[in-house]
Order: sequence, then C-alpha cells, then structure tokens
Amino acid sequence: MGKRRGPMLRDIAVARSDDGGVTFRPFVVNRDGWEVNACPIAGAAMTIDALDRIHVVWFTQTGETPRLYLASSSDHGVSFSKPVAFDPAQKLAKHAHVAAGSGNRLLIAWDDMNTSSLVKWGFFDLSTKALKMIGTQPGASYPIVAMDSDRIAVTALQSNQTQVFRSIQRIP
Repeated sequence: MGKRRGPMLRDIAVARSDDGGVTFRPFVVNRDGWEVNACPIAGAAMTIDALDRIHVVWFTQTGETPRLYLASSSDHGVSFSKPVAFDPAQKLAKHAHVAAGSGNRLLIAWDDMNTSSLVKWGFFDLSTKALKMIGTQPGASYPIVAMDSDRIAVTALQSNQTQVFRSIQRIP
C-alpha cells in the first residue's frame, strides 16, 4: 500500500460520456476543500430537468457549519453555478435527494438533526433561489423523492428503521 500524498479532499464532481459509455470525462461541481479521511455517508444527488440542465445537491462540512448545497449546470456539466445553501435553518442536514419538476422548480428532500432526525421537503425555485417548504416528518431520515405532472411522493426510513414513512400529495 502506497503512502498517502497530500490531503484527502472531498470535492463533488460528475462524469460525462459522449461516446455511449466507453469513456468518461470528469467535471468538478464545486471544490469545497473539505478534508476528511473517512466516508461521511452523505453522498451527492443529481437530477436532469426538461431543459437538459443538471442539478446536484450535496453535503459538506467545510467552515463552521455543515451545509447542504445546490449547484446547476446548463452546459452538460462542463461548468456549474455558484453553490446555494437552500435552507438557512439547517442544523446538521444530510442525505438530500432531488427530482426535477415542471418549469423552474426542483423537489428537494433531506434529513436534518436537531434533537432528533427530521425529514424536510420543499420546492426550490431556480429563478428566485428560494425554497418553499411543503412538509416535514419527525423521526425519519434518508428520504427519496419522485414526482409526476401533478403529484409528489416522499419516502423515508422511520427512526427505528423497521418502518417506512410515505407521503403522496398533490403539487401545490
């Protein structure tokens, strides 16, 4: 086993293939500079909207406050927008999931820790960079979201991890 060279930085990247998956080119979403010599068990989530834009949501712990961020690309992943911390009320938010909606909205769900785990979900408006909260579920974590033209679905593990929370609702 070789000697480690330099810091173990956890920067977020995507890879794109223009030849049907034979080769891939990496593109950096953001250089967070978070040095962690471990697996934080909080990977990134990605979706592509109807306008072929890529949206990535991820957790990082650089600086004083751990955060979830969102960045978007309109050039097939070559470059990404400046990251946005979409929920300023986050305490220790992780495990985000994202789905592209109609128009300029993304459905995002994540879990947050205060005194216990809490799943939150809402629509993020790409034009205004504003989040409209839709719901919360105490005692849940690891959410997954999906949507069609008029409904959203949110599912997550309950805190005892033997039950699953599910919510299907009309798009507001």
